[in-house]
Amino acid sequence: MLAQQLLLGLLIGGLYGLAAAGLSLVFGVMRVLNVAHGELIMLGGYGAFWLATLLGVDPFASLALVIPGALLLGAALYWSLFGFVVRAPEE
Repeated sequence: MLAQQLLLGLLIGGLYGLAAAGLSLVFGVMRVLNVAHGELIMLGGYGAFWLATLLGVDPFASLALVIPGALLLGAALYWSLFGFVVRAPEE
């Protein structure tokens, strides 16, 4: 039981680390706080969960299907919303 809790703690810590690294990278490069970053992480997680449970897709295969979708959604958000903010003159 202890080993399982330690492993789960390491996994959730890794997820928090990846999310923090993504936020830091986006803010450091674009100087824009992307508050949709967490939303994309949650949509990806729920999408993988739904594919695995409702459709019976293998969990690793569901990740392989969800990651490109989240990438496309993130690119669409950037081109539709964040591109204007980044190209705007600083005042």
